[in-house]
Amino acid sequence: MQQFKVVVAGPRASGKTEIVSRLAEKFGGKGVIHIDAAGSTVCMDYTYFDVNGSRFHFFGTPGADQFSVVRKSLSKGLNALLLVVNNGEPDSLSKARAIYEEIVGNRAVPTVVAVNEKNSEASLFLNEVKNVFNVPDSNVITVNAKSGEGVEKLFSEMIKVVTNHYSKNST
Repeated sequence: MQQFKVVVAGPRASGKTEIVSRLAEKFGGKGVIHIDAAGSTVCMDYTYFDVNGSRFHFFGTPGADQFSVVRKSLSKGLNALLLVVNNGEPDSLSKARAIYEEIVGNRAVPTVVAVNEKNSEASLFLNEVKNVFNVPDSNVITVNAKSGEGVEKLFSEMIKVVTNHYSKNST
């Protein structure tokens, strides 16, 4: 069975834990773990899914600056990045960019960006996201982590991006 490690990262309170939880609920994630203190991730969130004969491990990282060592550790050997930004937080994009650089650096890592829609003014923010992370339109998915709206599309796109990237690079 082919194994893939997907790291879920983004600034503090961007919705990473909620997204991992919604994915697990909707798609039968197994081995769900949340390690937090006072509602904020301090170590990781985790679940895995078996899809089309492959296993996808999702590791949610803490977003607070003081946990960068945990993010770096959890990101070793990643196959893909699911970056979460909050369109209701003014500096979410710049913080997400710093985390992206910290994790990805100059490597080519398949990336999907989840824009956690906390306000309805998403259209301008979506264009900024596409420009800042230089990802195709299809790799930027609007979700509402609290309600779970959009996580089906997010999951489908993440699996597609990972599968396509590694099937092309294995031939």
